[in-house]
Amino acid sequence: MDDYCSASDIESRHTANGYKFVADRDRSGSVSASEQSSYITTAIDWAGGVIDGMIGGRYETLAARSSANQWLKDRCVDLAAYRSATHGGRKCPQSYKDDYANAMDMLRAVRDDGQPVPGLTLPSSVNGPFSGVGIPRFVNVKYR
Repeated sequence: MDDYCSASDIESRHTANGYKFVADRDRSGSVSASEQSSYITTAIDWAGGVIDGMIGGRYETLAARSSANQWLKDRCVDLAAYRSATHGGRKCPQSYKDDYANAMDMLRAVRDDGQPVPGLTLPSSVNGPFSGVGIPRFVNVKYR
């Protein structure tokens, strides 16, 4: 499954030193693959799940993940940077908290208020999802 953002996107948000502070838990001076997996990738996965939950009622999440949508990428970076920075109960800068809160507000607007995701096309819902439109009659149990 595609992710909305990558570890390098999170590194860019944290800066190189911030990324080491967040993920270099053994203090070796560099972030190992296992540290990246434990602290950065898990934060990206968590953020992706939050986004899927917020937009899933209106958009097809697999299509959204593979769309390379910049708005969704930015929300994922906001959420994942906050999550990775606060992993283990650490305190994070106020700007991370503000970005997290702003991202959640924008995602709630999509979920609750029907705000569109910029650059993402709503799925066709002429007769509702799985209505049988475009499915041959011999396969469509609705017409048997």
